[in-house]
Amino acid sequence: MVSKSLANLITLSRIFGVVYLFWIIPFSTEKTQLFCIILFTLVASTDALDGWVARRFKIVSELGKLLDPLADKILLLILLPLLSMGVIKPFPVFLIFAREFAIMGVRVLAARRKFSVEASLSGKIKTAVTLPICGILFARPTVIELSSYPFYLSPLIWLKRWVSDWPAFIYEGLIWLMVAVTLLSFIDYVVNFMWKRQLLINRNNKENAKRALLSYIPNTISMLNMGCGIVSIILSLNNNLKIAAGLIIAGMILDGLDGKIARRLNTYSKFGAKIDSKADYITFGFAPAFLIGLYCQNRLLMPYYISIGLAILYLASVYFRLWRFNKEGHQEDFSGLPSPIGALFVCASIFSWISESPWMFIGVNVLNIILMVSWLKYPHNETAHKKKLFRHLKIPVLIAITFVFLRYMGIESLGQFVNNVLLSLMAIYYAAPLIKETQHSNRESVT
Repeated sequence: MVSKSLANLITLSRIFGVVYLFWIIPFSTEKTQLFCIILFTLVASTDALDGWVARRFKIVSELGKLLDPLADKILLLILLPLLSMGVIKPFPVFLIFAREFAIMGVRVLAARRKFSVEASLSGKIKTAVTLPICGILFARPTVIELSSYPFYLSPLIWLKRWVSDWPAFIYEGLIWLMVAVTLLSFIDYVVNFMWKRQLLINRNNKENAKRALLSYIPNTISMLNMGCGIVSIILSLNNNLKIAAGLIIAGMILDGLDGKIARRLNTYSKFGAKIDSKADYITFGFAPAFLIGLYCQNRLLMPYYISIGLAILYLASVYFRLWRFNKEGHQEDFSGLPSPIGALFVCASIFSWISESPWMFIGVNVLNIILMVSWLKYPHNETAHKKKLFRHLKIPVLIAITFVFLRYMGIESLGQFVNNVLLSLMAIYYAAPLIKETQHSNRESVT
């Protein structure tokens, strides 16, 4: 007869084991280091043992259901003393803990909606990867080695010293592997939560629930687009203008993806439309306005009233451009230059031949602003692909955008040349209204 409290006692031993590890860490001798490795291995093994005992002997209890996830969270706190010893950097620890707190929030939301989200296979994989890596990290600190030790400890000491001699990139790889499986587990958990929530909202109609769930994909891309714009503004304020410009380009790419994916998945939501509109204002309005104003002031050393004036003028033009677009709705041709193209021009014109002359830079960007608020007709992406000239330009433009993005993300060797190429290719699209009129007059002359 097995005591009904056995599984709970095993779970409690995991908690007290972590408390004791906190008490003796940090360590400076190999003896204490070996003890911590052995103790952590025993403590971590109870994570699987308590559940097996509870199921094997049918002694699952409500207290055990409460203690087990609590003990798991406490076990992960072992990263904090490892952080204090310089074994792991703060950012990976932040991501891992952020996942745990987010999961707690998701569980609370699920409970309020009267359903539960069970642990999935990804969660078990996360635990199976995370705990051994934490154990390995105990061998990383440099300590005072033992000069003499019992022969039965020889294999363990040899293994520990071999692991401690691993190069830093292996440890970093293991740490980021731990972070990756943690984030994948979080995504799986959130998707499972959203699926159950949609089933509840749609009264177990799986087709409607699936369609609603798929709408989260383009909505997430739109939110990432907005995030690119927000971070770009922050970086511009910190005078990190190249990465700020790179994030605007990333936002432009995401803006092109969300609509295509929504149409491909045949999904639409009012929330998604609102997020997409707000993202456009931030990523193609505020972010380029900050970028162009701060570039003029900090790099071109223009007077502040010119820099601020140009930024405000740009933001106002984008606001008017998007207001007119929302009013007119989707058409084959845009009235005025599209705001993503205008933002791309700002990103390409900085650190290019145009910016070598401050007044040239201001002049062409003022022209960019005028074209956005003009009534000139510019072909929509889908319409442009029907034209032979623009269809052939698609691949070269994508390649040029990629190289400019990579330059701004840190590959300085690409140099100013890639910006100049992109600007040259963009000039063809800027001339689209003239090209269209020329083609139209040619048809009239043939007639």
